Amino acid sequence: MQLVNIIKPTHRCNLACKYCYNEDERQPIMSLEILEKTIKDTFEYANKIKVFTYVHFIWHGGEPMLPGIKFYENIIAFQKKHSNGIKYLNALQTNGTFITQRWCDFIKKNNFFYVHIY
Repeated sequence: MQLVNIIKPTHRCNLACKYCYNEDERQPIMSLEILEKTIKDTFEYANKIKVFTYVHFIWHGGEPMLPGIKFYENIIAFQKKHSNGIKYLNALQTNGTFITQRWCDFIKKNNFFYVHIY
């Protein structure tokens, strides 16, 4: 069984879609402290419950690629640090406007399960 955690690392977006309701003025990008705590707590919960075979992280937004590759390098490092043997998957739900060859290489290297372009 999978544990799914949908995480919104930013509410900001680079588009101005007419249908969007997001006018949030809080911290524009999740801090690394909150990011690490979120990942750590997710794995601790999965370990405690003991029915999950893996954790599926879905990175959502705003536009989740807006924080940049360095932010996602931290995600991978935190997941390796806190997974404690639990397998995990990553996915991005993105508008696709930031996809470059560098992003493609990062996604492939880090075995992202899928990139959903909406």
